[in-house]
Order: sequence, then structure tokens, then C-alpha cells
Amino acid sequence: MHSTMHTTIPPIIYWEAGSLSIMKEIIGLREEGTECYFTMDAGPQVKVLCLKNDLEHLKRKILDVEVVKDIMVCHPGKGARITEKHLF
Repeated sequence: MHSTMHTTIPPIIYWEAGSLSIMKEIIGLREEGTECYFTMDAGPQVKVLCLKNDLEHLKRKILDVEVVKDIMVCHPGKGARITEKHLF
């Protein structure tokens, strides 16, 4: 998505310098042996995927990146299930 957006006229670039700093930190942590990965959607926020047992280590390392203001931890949901409850 981001590569396609870079080719539009005018180009749309959501990445910020801080986004790249976090991506580089995650690449470095992975090279050191921590199993973690990053992804992004529309916006400058970086999402980091990791194993539960690496969470605290990753939080400490990511908070050391100067531009990081906050970390929100999310977990997988309950998974697929059939329900009779409607949204509307």
C-alpha cells in the first residue's frame, strides 16, 4: 500500500522520521534474536508483533526510541464463533 501511495501524483507519504526509527529498532532487535516484526496501515503509527514472553523487553527497547510517546498493547481476540447477537 505504501509503495503504491508513493507513486501517486502528488505522492502520499504517511511515514515520518520516527516511523523509520521504530522500524530500524525492530530490525535490530530481530537481528539480535528477538522474534518481532513491524507493520503499518494508513498513518505513521508502527504496529509491532511479538511473542508474549518478549513483550516487556520490547516495550523497554521501544520506549528508548526518542520519538515514542506511548505504547498500546493489544492481544488477539477470542477467535471465530457463531453468534445470534446482531450489531444493529
